[in-house]
Amino acid sequence: MEFQESDSFELYYPEPFDGWYEVHVYPSQTGLSVYFRDITDRKERKNELEMYETILSTVGDGIYVLDEDYCFIEVNEAYVKMTGYECDELLGAHCSLVVDDEIVAESAELVEQLESGVRESATLEADIHRMDGSRLRTESSFAVLSSDSTAGAWKVGVVRDISDRAKRERILRESEQKYRSLVESFPNGAVGLFDEDLRYTALGGELLGQLDISPDDSIGESIYDRYPDDIVSQIEPYFEAALDGESGSLEVEYSGRDLFVSITPVMDEDEVFSGMLLVQDITERREREHQLERRREQLAALNDLNSIVNDITETIIDQSTREKIEQTVCEALSSASAYEFAWLAEVDSTTDTIKPRIAAGTNGYEEQISISINPATPGSKGPGATAIREQEIQVIQNVFSDPSFEPWQDAAAEYGFNSVAAIPIIHEGTVYGVLGVYADRPNAFDSAEQGVISQLGEVVGHAIAATERKQALLSDELVELEFQIHDIFDAFDVPVKMSGTVSLNHTVQLGDDEFILYGTASSDTIDPLTRLVEVLPHWESITVRSEGTPTSFELRLADPPVLSAVASLGGYIERAIIEDTDLQLTVHLAPSTDVRQIIDLVESAYPHAEMRRRQQITCSHDRMPANQAWSLSDLTERQRAALKASYYTGFFAWPRETTGEEVAESLGIAPATFHQHLRNAERKVFDSLLSTGIQTVDK
Repeated sequence: MEFQESDSFELYYPEPFDGWYEVHVYPSQTGLSVYFRDITDRKERKNELEMYETILSTVGDGIYVLDEDYCFIEVNEAYVKMTGYECDELLGAHCSLVVDDEIVAESAELVEQLESGVRESATLEADIHRMDGSRLRTESSFAVLSSDSTAGAWKVGVVRDISDRAKRERILRESEQKYRSLVESFPNGAVGLFDEDLRYTALGGELLGQLDISPDDSIGESIYDRYPDDIVSQIEPYFEAALDGESGSLEVEYSGRDLFVSITPVMDEDEVFSGMLLVQDITERREREHQLERRREQLAALNDLNSIVNDITETIIDQSTREKIEQTVCEALSSASAYEFAWLAEVDSTTDTIKPRIAAGTNGYEEQISISINPATPGSKGPGATAIREQEIQVIQNVFSDPSFEPWQDAAAEYGFNSVAAIPIIHEGTVYGVLGVYADRPNAFDSAEQGVISQLGEVVGHAIAATERKQALLSDELVELEFQIHDIFDAFDVPVKMSGTVSLNHTVQLGDDEFILYGTASSDTIDPLTRLVEVLPHWESITVRSEGTPTSFELRLADPPVLSAVASLGGYIERAIIEDTDLQLTVHLAPSTDVRQIIDLVESAYPHAEMRRRQQITCSHDRMPANQAWSLSDLTERQRAALKASYYTGFFAWPRETTGEEVAESLGIAPATFHQHLRNAERKVFDSLLSTGIQTVDK
């Protein structure tokens, strides 16, 4: 019977064989005959070869391999494209097909040096003769690989197209010759050419002698070799920009002279091949223009300040704490070129002194001085204490000639400042502290600059107030003040008698000084409440929202003394109930609030006020202010007002108790504006509510 091979295949066997085998299967009289051949080494060599072939095909540079006779035995696709020949035309051909014989001879010498160990690597520039007759300038780095399976060593080269670089170098040489006559004879100044390493390739001009610079010694030097670090830091960006095609100029002081330096790109055929600097001595002109320069400095400082104030205004809106707001302000001012440092302080009522809170760039100045706000003490005449007392910006243009600054003149000399501005941080009559800004030049704060920087005090005060209001919503820890105020209407000397109960349940703030209060009252108190609108200056209007017992009403207030102060400090009225003529008032404040200020204000506004309780409380999560933390704190003031007014007036009830037009009218805005604020508020609340709900369920 005749036996024939029916099939063969490769198979990998794991341990204990752990290798590749070629399997041959033959039919036989008894079944099948199976023969195994170990091909692990052959398989590994094949995989390694495939890996090298992959590398050769994917590398972007051209790669070739020559045998001992300098004939091509391997080329990659990139090298094929460089030569313009087909791969089959190159393989087996002598390398002289694409390079000159002189290059072949030179490379042979380098190969001998590589084989003898004289060199570890070799690089050679050469023109490739392309198939179409053109030439391509290349740089070839090659090495020698020995192999036991070949008669000689293989030459492996990596080729890179440097035609663009060669062209630039040629243009540079030609153009330098063109500009050299200008450089050597430049009148009334100096001129130089520099390369991409910022090294001088040409230098000349009449001014060089005055600057003690020798052209012969300076050619080949870089700006890092030639100039001190402070000069390098000024001119380096302009040198680099010129090589990118941008012109620039600046003034520097060097070798005791004021110099105007203009740095421009030198171009040929729309390509930058060098940079040029022109230098002129402007020492005399600078002396004549001293006053004009000072004015320019003031204008630059004003522009810088405007920019700083704008940046601060945008930045502090997003800050979550008073400390971050104050830190942002001080760091922004201290980093400005117009000022040396800044610090912010508050009044320590226990010592009647100004206590530092935040500082930036001061190097401890604020810790070395003492400032009193007590007018009877000598240290109370300075700008900081005066700014707090008078609630207006205070400026000292020359601290060494102003008698009021005499106690701190030694410190001024030590810390290097000549003028100072003290800006009170105020919002709605509340003084949060004072901001001190220091400059190293006298007369730094002219009237225009004072106008801008004084606005900063108002902006920061408003931001601190808004932050404390937000903290009162977010904080679980609060200070609770409870007042009992007897004969409340006697404080306003109004002829109104009232019996019954009035409950002020909710407050909506429309602006800094405008509020809407939503409350309920027994029916016999509505008429007296209405008459109070006519006699109380801060009661603007009252609107009855529903009849019955109790009667719901809406009260609009403008600049109410206690409510405005509490709101400006970030607090809120937790509860207000009028029984006959007595008011029970509960106020919640953030722990960081100056509580004494609210107590004094209530007692001043209501002579019969009696503080019943002052305690630190922890809000439970079922209280409205704590619940509002995840939603209302993210709304704008107008969005919050629209949402709360809608809720308190029954806009969300079914059936609705009020229309959008009625709510808009009570808020004093157009219906379209109201609906826009409400929609935005609803979206934010639902976003926060749904995401919060998912997290709660997951727990």
